[in-house]
Amino acid sequence: MKNNYSNSGFSLIELMITVAILGFLAAIAVPSFFEYIESADDNTVARNATALATLEEIYYQENDTYLAGSYSPGSASALSAALEWTPHGDKDKYKYVVTAGTCGDIKRCYTVTVTLIDDTSVFFSISG
Repeated sequence: MKNNYSNSGFSLIELMITVAILGFLAAIAVPSFFEYIESADDNTVARNATALATLEEIYYQENDTYLAGSYSPGSASALSAALEWTPHGDKDKYKYVVTAGTCGDIKRCYTVTVTLIDDTSVFFSISG
């Protein structure tokens, strides 16, 4: 008697090996992807803080003083209004604070500090 089945499909073993290889590749790629995303977020926050520090220097040149203040997402900020600055791309997770005053022998200086909104530990800081 003649068999009407063709052998053109995949066997269960071939499918299991393919799924195992894809799982192995995903296990390698996914953590690397999340590290890349976290690194990009860190760079974005550093770029925003550096831009704020640069604007503080420009403000000092024009007004002979540094501007102190803070910026939190969703709230009005005299700091961002005076410097015409808002952070870009940080997903509204960070608070930017500028303190101005004396730093030891230096009469005028400032510090830009970035913290997570839900955490008080310093995420990034620049002094000038």
